[in-house]
Amino acid sequence: MTLERPRGYFPILAAYLAAVPAHKPSIEKHGEKATEPGVVGAPVVSNGPFVLTKWDRGREFVLERNERYATNPKPTLQKINYSVIPNTAGLAPYEGGQIDYRSFQQIPNGEIPRLLNDPQLKAELHRHSQSGLWYLVPETDKPPFNGENGRKVRRAIQKAVNREQLVKVIQNLGEPAYSLIAPDLPYHIDPKTNPEFKQRVDFSKDAAMKELEGTPYAGGRGWPEVVLSMREEGATSKTAGEFIQRQLKENLGMEVKIDIQPQAVFRPAMYEGKLQLIFIRWYQDYPDPNNFYKDVFYSRKASGKRQRWSNDQFDDGCLKAGSETDPAKRAQMYKDLEKILQEEGVYSPLYYGYAYVLFKPKIGGIPKTKTGDVQPDWNIFIDMARSLYIKK
Repeated sequence: MTLERPRGYFPILAAYLAAVPAHKPSIEKHGEKATEPGVVGAPVVSNGPFVLTKWDRGREFVLERNERYATNPKPTLQKINYSVIPNTAGLAPYEGGQIDYRSFQQIPNGEIPRLLNDPQLKAELHRHSQSGLWYLVPETDKPPFNGENGRKVRRAIQKAVNREQLVKVIQNLGEPAYSLIAPDLPYHIDPKTNPEFKQRVDFSKDAAMKELEGTPYAGGRGWPEVVLSMREEGATSKTAGEFIQRQLKENLGMEVKIDIQPQAVFRPAMYEGKLQLIFIRWYQDYPDPNNFYKDVFYSRKASGKRQRWSNDQFDDGCLKAGSETDPAKRAQMYKDLEKILQEEGVYSPLYYGYAYVLFKPKIGGIPKTKTGDVQPDWNIFIDMARSLYIKK
């Protein structure tokens, strides 16, 4: 491949799921049916570690080890049987022995306390990072976040939410966040070695109220109507939103109304700049800061702008950081960009998302990160099946 200019994140981007090749002759001849077993004269044309050998729509599908897989090591498992079970079935299929694995989408949040208090199930429960951030975005073209007082109000919001309490309220499904990039991803800004970033946004009611001095909202009074918009994503985000609502009232005197919208409504409203205060998450598509700093906060876009804020220094810095190939230089560039975001109150980092999954005791080879944390298939992690095996 020939690039237009240097790109420090290109090696990572090349490993992104969207870059996985498809078999062109099969697609051209059979279209969408090329992915159905037997259509192309083989189970399915695949260069992955497994091939699809059976697909009973709505009921089950079967993967078998690809004996022609070119990259070692080959999977240990020779066959994987997947039952198509709706998320609404909850834990009954797992506890009934029908399946050996249940991902976080299929574990009701209300069941987590029971799982943690059951000695057997607790041993089968694994907490893992979702490699993403939940955060607030106060839109800079809407009162009270706009104009000459808006920056102070936005910075007040950064310091008005107690992150330590928040993660407890959501049953430990998060870690307090003080910058964009999650701890399990490259270029994370560690607050232990870079305390200035945590200090800028860390919870302090006194510091939050002090930011309001000299504004029409000094002392936590005189607020206009504020609506916190969020998309419908289950009980955890709703609980977090309600906690944020209480914190803004208790620590800033700000009355906030929560508006939970379906994705089909929320996304266009956000892109069209119709929202005022946004509670949202970003799970990274590929493990590089370009996917957050530039893909989300860069403002020189023809479409897909997620917030109204714009800053030439930040936009120029995003382009330079993306072109830099020296990791140490890139790291400093992203710290400089983070500083701009925080000082302008562009967003308020709240927590890095975590989730729970269940594995039966007989399952071995569950993937782990270099720090020893469990990391099953999720978003940018897609290789779990190759490492799994059945314990003898």
